[in-house]
Amino acid sequence: MDYKSLFPIFEEHKELAYLDSAATNQKPEKVIKAIDEYNRRFNASPNRGSYGISVEATCLYNQAKGKVAKFIGARSNEITFVKSSTEGLNLLANSFGYDLKKGDNILIGITSHHSNIVPWQQVKLRTGAELRYIYLDEKGEFDYKDLESKLDENTKVVSFSHGVNATGILHNVEKVVKLVREKSSAKIILDACQSVAHEKVDVRVLDVDYLVFSAHKIFGPVGIGVVYIKEELLELTHPLLFGGDMIEFVEEQEATFREGTQKFEGGTQSVEAAVGLSAAIDFVEKIGLENIKKIELELLSYAIEELKKLSFVKLYHYEGIEKTPAIAFNIEGVHPHDVSQFCDFHNVAIRTGHHCAQPLMKYMGILSCCRASFSIYNKKEDIDKLVEAARLAPTSSGLQPFRVLVVSNQELKDKMVPIAMNQQQVADCSHVLVFAAWNRYSAERIDSIYDFTTEERGLAKGFFGAYTDKLKSIYLPQDEKENFEHIARQTYIALALVMAQAAELKIDSTPMEGFYNDQLDELLNLSSLGLKSVSILPVGYRDASADWLVNMKKVRLPKEEFVIEMK
Repeated sequence: MDYKSLFPIFEEHKELAYLDSAATNQKPEKVIKAIDEYNRRFNASPNRGSYGISVEATCLYNQAKGKVAKFIGARSNEITFVKSSTEGLNLLANSFGYDLKKGDNILIGITSHHSNIVPWQQVKLRTGAELRYIYLDEKGEFDYKDLESKLDENTKVVSFSHGVNATGILHNVEKVVKLVREKSSAKIILDACQSVAHEKVDVRVLDVDYLVFSAHKIFGPVGIGVVYIKEELLELTHPLLFGGDMIEFVEEQEATFREGTQKFEGGTQSVEAAVGLSAAIDFVEKIGLENIKKIELELLSYAIEELKKLSFVKLYHYEGIEKTPAIAFNIEGVHPHDVSQFCDFHNVAIRTGHHCAQPLMKYMGILSCCRASFSIYNKKEDIDKLVEAARLAPTSSGLQPFRVLVVSNQELKDKMVPIAMNQQQVADCSHVLVFAAWNRYSAERIDSIYDFTTEERGLAKGFFGAYTDKLKSIYLPQDEKENFEHIARQTYIALALVMAQAAELKIDSTPMEGFYNDQLDELLNLSSLGLKSVSILPVGYRDASADWLVNMKKVRLPKEEFVIEMK
């Protein structure tokens, strides 16, 4: 069946290869119509009005809870709706924050989304509890020996992702749960955002205490998420929001809350989003999760095999491990953001960046990557578009008369500190980027670039002869100093773009010219490469607690002094 035809967005964007379903799945016509019908016929505030359409809205809202409960093997009274899985995880973290204390520990997966990291960091700061991480083995799965070693009688919470949004790895929940139950009395929270749309998730079978997911990951609308809370834990779990539907009685000095999951639903609930989620589950169940999984994994397998054929593509893929339909990759020498823009030019939508998983990126030794993720509306033709876009992705234009050296070796960074006038950030950062220019232009260097271009384009030898002769006439007569200065200036274009991208990724960067160029050239043996250092750029994630500048005002010249208008 042509499932793509069931999604109206592809009527509007006929050539679009949408490969970002891990971020947001597209909505089928069935879901859009259900939301539209609700708004046309029954739009009203639920749980409050006794008039007809309000009662109908309340019924539809509660029916949606029942639909969700059945879908994940829970009871209706164990389901609460929130605005997103982020809100759901914050609700749970905030609740545990009432009860944890110094000496307790929280264990989370290094593969977690920021929404399952930052709330626990706040709990740590508030309570003094220790925050621990489950790291990975060589296959990208949890290191179960590491997990076992970090579980003890003081472990109160274990929270982790089922599917990894950044890499597509599907963790073995049953194995994690078994170890946790054997070694501790910790409560288990499962982030199922990346799994519920792809395979059967049953809370009873998995034996988790809490589970969260978002509707927009499963063909539903944005603005509603699901939290499952095991029935016996309802009374022990605290609300995050206060007011609106969760209130029972309010006195001047105190209030009481409604029972069960209703106490977590502050404010006016989005019935239209609940109706949309209900329709999305109907859609999934009609096709069948097994069929969905089969289609998606076939696409994933095809994408992996095709990308493997490109020698310049680095795949973050592990054989012999279960996966959701997502693949992470990078193109050597090209920033992921540039890859995304080039793909977009070819009507291919992929996600790039750190994927709200900065600790995982750092653990993998990268700053960011590209991610393609698939759904039932994708076809092999979409994969072919992706591969072709990757193959054609530009590095830059022109002669590229400079190189960027990436230094991550700690011993080497330590040796750079005295060369950089004892600026300690060179050693403390994650990586140092060294922008090194050609020592000078030469006829051989110019010819090699354009000979390669000529050959690759199948043009006649000497096709660019007039142009290369012009370049040589300009650059070769220059003395060495003038020559190098021209080349060095070009490196600053790349430096600026890297800094801008780092800022977008919330990565600190410090451009530096304050170093002894000759000494750095010798340390890195740049002369053997025909290069000379121009600038260096330490990059890494800020340690706010140790940064004395973090709370200081940023000072720059006033606009009226900096900008000179020529009218």
